[in-house]
Amino acid sequence: CMNSFMSIAAEGTLAPNASSSDDDGDLVDIGFTFPFHLSGTTHTQVSIASNGYLTFGSDDSDFSNDPIPSTIDPNDFIAPLWDDWSPNNGGDVYYGTFQDPLRFMASWEGVVPFGGGDATDFQAILWPDGTIELRRGFQDGGTAATCGIENSDGTDGIATSCDPDSCTRIVATFGDPIVCVPPDV
Repeated sequence: CMNSFMSIAAEGTLAPNASSSDDDGDLVDIGFTFPFHLSGTTHTQVSIASNGYLTFGSDDSDFSNDPIPSTIDPNDFIAPLWDDWSPNNGGDVYYGTFQDPLRFMASWEGVVPFGGGDATDFQAILWPDGTIELRRGFQDGGTAATCGIENSDGTDGIATSCDPDSCTRIVATFGDPIVCVPPDV
């Protein structure tokens, strides 16, 4: 993680359901086969939930974040900042597959918490080798958020820090996550 949050609004694709609703999501193509090592599976599609997580499962509308791990749905997820977000009241959700280097990005930009609050930016980046980056920019909400990854049955996972202006990289071997905080500019 050499960078913190980077907007993809100009180059990405708007996730229409996640952007225009309180608790909904969009199933999208990743653009390559992503190996989710924690579950031992590969995927070419992922659901982007308005509430700040990606899932390879079917539940993309859960607003009440749970601890990691938990057998309560959703499972099989990647959570850069899972909380009760309300993009329909402010902000948008974008995604895209980008080249040089090849990666998939999902980005929640200027989203506000359910019930109101300041805009918050965060994103997840999936790399073809199975590495995952969870990036967070400015954040006012999400103080009780869940961050990390969880396997398909909710019996294993890695909970990470949800600190603002930070990046967590979870490498394919799933050792301890490395937290990177960018230097002051």
